[in-house]
Amino acid sequence: MKSFNVDTWLPVFSGFYGTIWETDSDEEREIEDINDKRIAKGLLAVGYDDVEWDYDEYMQMVSKSVSGQVSEALIQLGCIQKGTFQNLRSPREYNFANDAIDVTFTLTPKNVKVIEKYLQVNVAKFSHYLTEHYTSRDGFMSNYSNQSADWLIDIQSTVKHQHMLGAILNFILLNEEGQDYEMGLYEHAIGNGACLYAKNYDKLLQVA
Repeated sequence: MKSFNVDTWLPVFSGFYGTIWETDSDEEREIEDINDKRIAKGLLAVGYDDVEWDYDEYMQMVSKSVSGQVSEALIQLGCIQKGTFQNLRSPREYNFANDAIDVTFTLTPKNVKVIEKYLQVNVAKFSHYLTEHYTSRDGFMSNYSNQSADWLIDIQSTVKHQHMLGAILNFILLNEEGQDYEMGLYEHAIGNGACLYAKNYDKLLQVA
């Protein structure tokens, strides 16, 4: 079997709504910076609605940064050969879902064996993960089995499944890196300039 591509969702990333990726602090920082400079020029302070926020650019920067970091971690673990960012997918409303990043992962036969062995060695933890995430309950009907045996019975098919590969890699990363792993991704993205900015910054400061 040669290497193959699977279109799936990026593990660990929790979306922008109600998470660490929300931009409240960026908005406050940007308005404060703008108003400090306006007041120094003898101009009146502006409010939130006066600013044209570049949300699209911020979300794209975050999505590409997180995709790169997660892909590199999975490569180091031997789970994938390559990860490629595709796009950010956002729901029309955030009642039942959050943002997700679509990626393409390239896997080799060796990667499949690494994944299979990892799940076998950590089967108890994997079973707990599946119970937590794929057990139907009031308001949630699972489309996938919560039994590890069903996921492991044909690993070749499982890792080629669009959703199931993402779920497996999500488990592996969280099991290896811990629940604070996403905070590390956040700090890396922000450290590399993924912040919210005002598109009309120069206009608000009346820069010619």
